Amino acid sequence: MQTKYVLIILSIIAAGCTPVDNDDSAVAPPAESSRPDATLKNTYWKLVSIDGEPYEHNSSNREPRLQFRLDEDRLTGFTGCNDFTGAYSVDGDSNSLELVEIAVTMKACIEGMAIEQRYLQALRGVDGYRISGDTLELREGDTPRLGFEAVYLQ
Repeated sequence: MQTKYVLIILSIIAAGCTPVDNDDSAVAPPAESSRPDATLKNTYWKLVSIDGEPYEHNSSNREPRLQFRLDEDRLTGFTGCNDFTGAYSVDGDSNSLELVEIAVTMKACIEGMAIEQRYLQALRGVDGYRISGDTLELREGDTPRLGFEAVYLQ
């Protein structure tokens, strides 16, 4: 009986010592995963540029952002100082975008007021958009006014 157990243990040890073939030439490289473009609606868009100038958030306030609600044709966001809301209509075929009824809370902030003024001024002129990958560009005619990056929550 003990001989049987010894043979089983020796078989397990021998199997563990067997060399492994490390020839990776037969293994196909992993397919590059290409994520489709982010969607305008129901995406958290973080502000990254205004009128072509990069914007880097470095204040103690929340980051400026924008969200187009999926089911209500409402937009919400934060300017760096105040929250805002409004309505929108979009034509996906022509990438035209109309923002209306933008209402902004009116609190005073030590930080964020300068960026808020530039953000809202640019936002009020927007009439189109373009999405490429995880980047949203809100445009006035052919001129990029606001740039955003998609943020994926985990």
